[in-house]
Amino acid sequence: MVLGGPIAKSDLNVSKLNFNNVEQMKKYTQSYTGGLADSCWAYAVGTPSEEVKNLMDVTKEAMYKGIEQAVVGNRIGDIGAAIQEYAESRGYGVVRDLVGHGVGPTMHEEPMVPNYGIAGRGLRLREGMVLTIEPMINTGDWEIDTDMKTGWAHKTIDGGLSCQYEHQFVITKDGPVILTSQGEEGTY
Repeated sequence: MVLGGPIAKSDLNVSKLNFNNVEQMKKYTQSYTGGLADSCWAYAVGTPSEEVKNLMDVTKEAMYKGIEQAVVGNRIGDIGAAIQEYAESRGYGVVRDLVGHGVGPTMHEEPMVPNYGIAGRGLRLREGMVLTIEPMINTGDWEIDTDMKTGWAHKTIDGGLSCQYEHQFVITKDGPVILTSQGEEGTY
């Protein structure tokens, strides 16, 4: 499973899974201030295999590599290039069909923030932009397909494992500030 789709509505047996993505505040939840938040975090269920642990570690670190590039004056391609370079240099595939995005009055807004790209290309980042970075990293190839049983869930074509982490942040003159902190992040 790459993204989304309630496990309860699929044919997956949760007891056989090594990890599961938990989407927090994903269904266009409004906070007490009326703002929108978008985040996804992966958690191990039971004791993960080394393969799963490595995938989770690389995916999380790839997300932070992207966040480090989210500074005034950089470009969208700088974010994607950092994620892609980090993950692919470690032998993983970076999903290309699903991307991060801007957040404003609605949950999914421009600009789209790919998890792959060419440094120095794309929209220039400005102070005040609210974005999500949500790399989906696979143990095999990057290609995915929509699960037609659910119409929403995505799975890897080659049957490999996939992991996703996502943070929402605002770009400030001093760098990105994570708005969906899990309590373990440093300052960027």
